[in-house]
Amino acid sequence: KKLTPLQTDQNNVIMNNKFSKREVNMKKGFTLAEVLITLGIIGVVAAMTMPTVLSNYRKSQVVNGLKKNLALFSQATQMAESKYGFTNDWPTCDVATSQECTKEFFEKYLAPELKVIKTCIPASEECWTPPKTVHGESTNYLSIPQANAISAILNNGTSIFMWAGSQTAVNPHWQIWFDIDGPKKGLGRIGGDVFRVTLWYKDNPECKKGVWFYGAGLDRDTLANHQSYGCSKNTTGAYAGLSCAALIQYDGWKIPDDYPIKF
Repeated sequence: KKLTPLQTDQNNVIMNNKFSKREVNMKKGFTLAEVLITLGIIGVVAAMTMPTVLSNYRKSQVVNGLKKNLALFSQATQMAESKYGFTNDWPTCDVATSQECTKEFFEKYLAPELKVIKTCIPASEECWTPPKTVHGESTNYLSIPQANAISAILNNGTSIFMWAGSQTAVNPHWQIWFDIDGPKKGLGRIGGDVFRVTLWYKDNPECKKGVWFYGAGLDRDTLANHQSYGCSKNTTGAYAGLSCAALIQYDGWKIPDDYPIKF
């Protein structure tokens, strides 16, 4: 049947519309080259930013570990005080290096409040790995075994190492080291994942009563640059990095740019 001029025009319009839509749809897609270039750019950006992202994540893990464990030891001490009276009146060890005294203190005052899942008496590498200094150097400080120390693993994954410390009448206290990664994990370095708190029985010239990071109360310059225990690249000796936790706390719970460990 022969089409009229009007029908022919209508068919032409319909066909033109179909082709136009097809062209529009084709223009909306990407060529393989464009896709590969885009993926390449994304890869370069990811490669440049990923180290920073991972570093910030590791830093946040350290800071959170410090906060949680400081709160944990402080709360454990307060709970023990509610049962046995203020620390001012707690008994001290006649011999500062007595493992038996350390054991009795830990089992009576702290272990019930810390949710301990394993205890090693004497201290052993099942519960604690001796750390290196902040610079990654080996040190005999906190070496295993120590006849007067005990170690344990908590249910939050932290491992601890402690002993009676100085038990003089002036400033009786307990030294408690903790590794936020647990034994045989992480950096194993003082200032990296290993830190120290001190449980002071009473106010004294060094620190107020309570649980504090080593060096708490000192000025920032001392925390960072003390030759023996400062948290800097220039610190030397077996105690290097001992004040790192206090420095992080001093800086508003932030790891400073000049921190001696790169995460």
